[in-house]
Amino acid sequence: MRNLLAVLLLGLAPPSLAQVSARSPAIDVHVHLGGVWNYPGVPPSFSEITTSMAQRNVQAVVDFKAGALADGGTAMGIYGSRVDTRLSQYPDRTKFKLLANVPTSNEWQKFLGESMPGYPQWAASLAEDAISRGASGIKFRYNGGGPEGPALTFASNGDLKAIDAPEFDLMWKKLEELRAPVLMHLGPAYLADYSPTNWAKDWWFELLMHQRERVLRRYPKLPHIGAHLGSGIGALDYQAEMLSRFPNYFCELGAHVSNDIFGTVDSIEKAFLERHQDQLVFGTDYMEATMGWLTSYLQRLDMMLPFIEAWPISNSVFQKFYNGNASRIFRMGTSNTAPQAHPGFARTAVVGQPVVLSGTGSLDYEGSALSYQWSQVEGPPVALSNASSGAPSFVPVLEAVHTFELTVSDGALTSAARQVAVNAVADGEVFVEADGKVVIEAEHASRNTPRGTHQWKLETAAAGYSGDGYLEASPDNGFSVAGSFRAVSPQLEYKVFFTSPGSYVVLLRGSGPNLGGDSVHLGLDGEEVRFADQIGPLTSSWSWIRQTQDYDAQLQQARVGLAVVNVAEPGLHTIQVWMHEDGFRLDKLVLARHAAVLKSFPIFDPGTGAGPPESVRKSLGDLADAGTPLLDGGADLDGGGDMDGGAGSDGGTEGDGGFPDAGGDPKAGRPGCGCTSAWSLVGWLALIGIALPLRRTGDDGRPRSDRPRNRPSARPACNRRPNGVVAGRGTVRPGA
Repeated sequence: MRNLLAVLLLGLAPPSLAQVSARSPAIDVHVHLGGVWNYPGVPPSFSEITTSMAQRNVQAVVDFKAGALADGGTAMGIYGSRVDTRLSQYPDRTKFKLLANVPTSNEWQKFLGESMPGYPQWAASLAEDAISRGASGIKFRYNGGGPEGPALTFASNGDLKAIDAPEFDLMWKKLEELRAPVLMHLGPAYLADYSPTNWAKDWWFELLMHQRERVLRRYPKLPHIGAHLGSGIGALDYQAEMLSRFPNYFCELGAHVSNDIFGTVDSIEKAFLERHQDQLVFGTDYMEATMGWLTSYLQRLDMMLPFIEAWPISNSVFQKFYNGNASRIFRMGTSNTAPQAHPGFARTAVVGQPVVLSGTGSLDYEGSALSYQWSQVEGPPVALSNASSGAPSFVPVLEAVHTFELTVSDGALTSAARQVAVNAVADGEVFVEADGKVVIEAEHASRNTPRGTHQWKLETAAAGYSGDGYLEASPDNGFSVAGSFRAVSPQLEYKVFFTSPGSYVVLLRGSGPNLGGDSVHLGLDGEEVRFADQIGPLTSSWSWIRQTQDYDAQLQQARVGLAVVNVAEPGLHTIQVWMHEDGFRLDKLVLARHAAVLKSFPIFDPGTGAGPPESVRKSLGDLADAGTPLLDGGADLDGGGDMDGGAGSDGGTEGDGGFPDAGGDPKAGRPGCGCTSAWSLVGWLALIGIALPLRRTGDDGRPRSDRPRNRPSARPACNRRPNGVVAGRGTVRPGA
């Protein structure tokens, strides 16, 4: 009855429970058999589970442990002989697949590598051993959970140990070689955990996501599943960016489908499901014997399938979501599957200098040899040499973004096409990052490109600016550009040479004449960056801002996020500034590397005045003469001796102050999953089968941010928080 009422409330055709079954045989990639809070847990009820699977057309389930220290620590993880024990319980190994664990911490949540000198090799060997014993992949729950019981691993100096730390490189490399998938629960699953009433967290959501991005970048053939919509439910625009950028990244959608963003599917979610259909997988987050109110696997399926079955998407998309993609990742099918093209990542190059593209990160899951085919789809035409190789080259002759498309074939099937952009810039002076900071006067752009009826103009009328003036998005007639803005919005570009890669917080000095001119978009190497779009709001007086502004229509609240860009490699990069609203005045930019995840490490503060002096500018020739810093295989992507910017893996003073409590059962009785969430009344009602249609329906087929602007006359009070207060990100902007 509850499910039928839920479907009626959503305005969908209500299938009876007897008819509810997956349109295609489903593979459930998110199941916790026998509970989550201890090892080995209670014996799983395989009879009930297999009966439920048969009734609801579930072909297979992927089983793994979770919990406060379940796979982060040594006490509860499944590894070594525990893999054999777990596998021996399964009545049918074709229907039950196991994700093993690699411990990262001891019972005090301290990083094992500090007491185990050979930890990198040990972790890699443990992962390989688990796969050789029959595990199908690795579950890596790291920097996850929520305020009651996060699964974190700390260095002795108090830093969080980042997942892209060099101590994990051998493990990631080994798993990539084995093509063994990794499922990761990274950060709280709900962005409501970062709501304005709960912003005082020990970690920055955006920086956790950046760690994962750097792992995905380094290991392009490592299949990676982001649990709970990439552990960022509420950031659909960011997940879309991730799926577009990383072919080896997959999103598990089902764990909260009935009470979160896909409870109803408007045109925006429908477009997301169709556009990324090759990278979406189904999961239920079923936790046997953990939640007293959840009595069976059948009950969990019946809480979700009525919603999913009513999604307005084609059967072919359903087949990939329910079965095809997971079958390919876990190599459960018997037929050949299409390979996965990977054209590399956006970069900045110099006009007249050879550029080598790379498609060698492309993958065939059956291990077949690949053939390559490249073509140019955007920018001034160039001669592309060896277009049928994994590494063709070209020489740009004009300043412009050059976009190339790659397909790969295993001889029988051809991949979907993927694109990569190269932003060619003229030789000349560049700003040089030093000590993790670069300071730029806005008027010193290397390229200023007007578009449409608007442009950035040098002005001096508003007193109090820094340098020679400021740039204003002109004319100021109430126009805004949101959604996809790279090709239509007036653009500024700044060339920067970075020696210390990592996560850079963006701080802007500027002013907005009114609510319709107080924010701006930022990008990196010619690409839009969702963690740095709509930076604001600024007041009519000169001030600094380091946050983005979003509005969550479902939770009916504004949220702010930390404005950041991920500089993954050292060398030449470009920073783009695009107009979001005309009238915005830009005076100065600061990019400051955030060296740690913990908030106890402060972000650079430019003060209330004009801020620090502008960074040194040098010619590329001078930099080349001085030597270009390059990373080797074991280098620190964050530029310090320790990935989190601390004293190193064994630096700092031992102490337990401020560490989360690892004992007890902090989440017992909480609904839904092995993660935490900020449970509103809406969440509770939806989870038990009564969903309220709170999401704004997009009936025009455009992303929310593409719709005509209808900003409220006054911002919600929670959006006027002090600069730098980070409460999380939403997916819907007011009227944008």
